[in-house]
Amino acid sequence: MTLIGKLPLSVVQLLGSLIGNLLLAFRIRMALVCDENIRRCFPELTSQDQQDLTRQSLQETSKSFLESAISWTASKDICQSLIYEVEGKSEVDTLIAKGNGLIFIVPYLGNWEIIQHYLGRYYKPTHMYQPNRDKSLNTYIQSCRDKTGTHFVPTDNSGIRAQLKALRQGGAIGVMPD
Repeated sequence: MTLIGKLPLSVVQLLGSLIGNLLLAFRIRMALVCDENIRRCFPELTSQDQQDLTRQSLQETSKSFLESAISWTASKDICQSLIYEVEGKSEVDTLIAKGNGLIFIVPYLGNWEIIQHYLGRYYKPTHMYQPNRDKSLNTYIQSCRDKTGTHFVPTDNSGIRAQLKALRQGGAIGVMPD
């Protein structure tokens, strides 16, 4: 992960596209599930269009995974530099200043690991995460995420309590749509 995190974003994205293509070519389980979901959700598309959409989905998923290495291992400044445009900051700042608490709904569009650097820098949200079953991997990921300024809590009752406490104190929380 550290090696991938040191590569330029353009190289990481190229590798992600390559991996997505390989997943499809070797019919890895992830590719089969994606293909089935695309066929069920978009029956109106031609077979070629469905295959193209499956390929694009696998490429973008692979890019996001590899981009996480940048988010986890690169400096805060590098991660911040990857955020090119932010819309609605003044509105969010106004809401935060009122002290009522704010809920960020952060979809899986683009790389949500990168946005945590921005949110953590300006709003210090409490965000729930699903702990990894591998305790050493979970410890590694959380130690990397700690540098974002976002406070991560597990998806259990303690996490719900932590988010409610943050909202009651006028803070911000992050919620994923799933």
